[in-house]
Amino acid sequence: MIGVKKTARDLAFYPPSHPSLVQSLDRACQALLGLLTRESPLTITVSRDSLQYGKAPLGKDNPVLQQLAADLHTRQIQRILFGPGLGPADVRGFLEMLAMDPKRLMEEGGPARVLQTKGVAQLQITELELHFEDEPEAVSRVAELEPEPPPPEEAPTLESLLNRLEEATSIATYQPTAARLLEWGQTARTGNDVESFVRILSAFVFHTHPQSVKPPWVRPEAEQAIATLGDPSGIAYIIGKLCEKDCALDDDLIFLLVSLGDAAVPPLLERLAEEESLSARRKLMGTLSRLGPVALPRLVAGLKDSRWYVVRNLVLVLGTIGLPEAVPPLRPALAHADPRVRKEAVKALTRIGTAAAADALLQRLGDPDLGVRQSVIAALGTLKVTRAIGPLAEVARQFSVFAKEVNTQKAAIMALGAIGDPQAVPVLVGLLRRRTWLNRRLNEEVRVAAAAGLGTVGTEPATEALLAEAKRGEGAVPHACQVALERLMGAR
Repeated sequence: MIGVKKTARDLAFYPPSHPSLVQSLDRACQALLGLLTRESPLTITVSRDSLQYGKAPLGKDNPVLQQLAADLHTRQIQRILFGPGLGPADVRGFLEMLAMDPKRLMEEGGPARVLQTKGVAQLQITELELHFEDEPEAVSRVAELEPEPPPPEEAPTLESLLNRLEEATSIATYQPTAARLLEWGQTARTGNDVESFVRILSAFVFHTHPQSVKPPWVRPEAEQAIATLGDPSGIAYIIGKLCEKDCALDDDLIFLLVSLGDAAVPPLLERLAEEESLSARRKLMGTLSRLGPVALPRLVAGLKDSRWYVVRNLVLVLGTIGLPEAVPPLRPALAHADPRVRKEAVKALTRIGTAAAADALLQRLGDPDLGVRQSVIAALGTLKVTRAIGPLAEVARQFSVFAKEVNTQKAAIMALGAIGDPQAVPVLVGLLRRRTWLNRRLNEEVRVAAAAGLGTVGTEPATEALLAEAKRGEGAVPHACQVALERLMGAR
């Protein structure tokens, strides 16, 4: 159910075809289908601030589930029944209904009507029945003359303020509600109430989303509120909570940092440079990757840092983002003094995978570090760089009695096979047939690699060479040829 809540939020934030939304929908659907394999149908009961499964409360103290319960209750949903034939379309229809503005939902006939319109068949809901007491037939004249004083107004809860903000139909209602929420948010930050802080800031962020159905006057008001809560100290607070171990709100915090855009990049980079925890660094780098083009200029500028580990982390982020514009600034990283940086640069350029990235990799085929050199060779094969066949063939033909160098030779052979171009066949056939009395074991490993490479290329000359060697009897090489031929037959 936590996944359902998060996916409903993603549905309101991301465009319909965004990969992150597709993955989020798939996770929510698979989680529900997994539950239905244990109990079908499955019923969840909703109250104002909690969910219930059978007679037991569900995540009683979990703020995400409390928010989900409040969202469902606001939409007058009392009970949800997940049927045995639940499918992705049913889950998506339910989440789209949950992401709708409550007022608009009621205008369209209520949640049950909207689900029916969306064709949701295997997910049923029970709506709240609202009853009103009959008005008294007569009213005392004394009561008219001396009305009872109204009860003192109770202090609004966070939930009621958020609902009031959501339902505001005029700037006169929105502004004072926003002011009270800002005060609440700043108090929450000071008191380390991260759940309340996240809920308040997220509410304003959703109102600035391009797909928001709010009227135009809402956006500048929400942007002003975001600038107040998302000031440098607010961003530092979010980043600090994100770096904490086992934080239950990781996704929400990352969502907020990405929403804050360019303002979040410098503090993220500063924290990344100083952070010692591996898990925290991964979360920081993941956030920078999701910022994408927004973070690119500062990531590129950071490549000049004198600390090798800082440069390596930034190179990793640039590769994850995968923008072609990152290739020119990544070229110097291929020549960095530290081989760990160079190896990460090879991975980054492989992920980007453009012709310019392939050219940069080809120029580093002679890297002095054996591990980096093997990474470059594997990358050229992965990217199927046909113009690398000649240089790779030279590496593949080298004869050595040292195991480390033979491993580089084998990597080149496998890269030639991965490229899959007929130009590589004569080289691979020659290596398959090569005989030597000097260190026969290592030469046999080279021949086995050549057989595997030919099995990947799969041309007629490659098949003929494999057949000829497979008939020579027992041993590792004939067996490798037989395996390669079986792979070719399966592919055909």
